[in-house]
Amino acid sequence: MPNYTIIDLEKDIEAISHELSELRARKGHDYSGTKDTLDNLREFGSFGVLVRIGDKFKRLKHFYSQGVLRVKDESAEDSMKDLINYANYLLILYQQEHPKRKLNLTAAEVLSKAKIPPFPTTSSAGGKDDAEN
Repeated sequence: MPNYTIIDLEKDIEAISHELSELRARKGHDYSGTKDTLDNLREFGSFGVLVRIGDKFKRLKHFYSQGVLRVKDESAEDSMKDLINYANYLLILYQQEHPKRKLNLTAAEVLSKAKIPPFPTTSSAGGKDDAEN
């Protein structure tokens, strides 16, 4: 593909996002109506959504290795769309299940929470690491 720019990428993602939004609305109505569109997913929580993601991933993996799907009313592209929507549902449910957990940590916050020791520095005296002195 010749020169696929960031603008091209953003346009394609916007078009796909619009299509996925319409798909979510239709499927949400069929599964839960309008009272709580995530009602069917809440029944098993974010782990249940993760299982569904695993199912879609497994189906796509099989398609890529075998090159054929036997269920004709759901294409590989349909599974990809479902996978994206399930990933969105997973993030939303996770955030709702863990409201106090901060998800957008900076790199420094991640390192401080992981309790990773600092890299040893080289001393100017002998060229050995401080840890060895």
